[in-house]
Amino acid sequence: GDRFEDIAAEISTDISGARGGLISPMSKFDPGVPAAVREALWSVPTVGAVSAPVLVGTGYVIVRYEGDVAGDGVPLSAVHEEAARAVRIAQERARMDQLAQDLVRTAKPTIFDDALADGWNRVRMEATRSGPPPQE
Repeated sequence: GDRFEDIAAEISTDISGARGGLISPMSKFDPGVPAAVREALWSVPTVGAVSAPVLVGTGYVIVRYEGDVAGDGVPLSAVHEEAARAVRIAQERARMDQLAQDLVRTAKPTIFDDALADGWNRVRMEATRSGPPPQE
């Protein structure tokens, strides 16, 4: 058969295709990774094995297990404060993004310039499509 990286480079629509499908290491427990991809990681039994195609968004992902990455030996207690800060910042960023979407969906500005009005309408339409209803 053909090599995974050659096929990925040829047909992948993801930016990782240029690297033969190689992406940064990820954890099977990382909530930032789509659940379907995490499940595919768990399903691949051995190094070099490939998962079945997994639907993610509007495309498919195929996972090839490259192996485990050894930990750095740093105890959690040594990085707890830094990790807590990183989580707090990520939560703040997510909340700010949600508030910005809510603002865009609910604002009713008066725009006199047609070019600006077109841009505003596109932004508002995208915000309406991409998020839940505004929070009260």
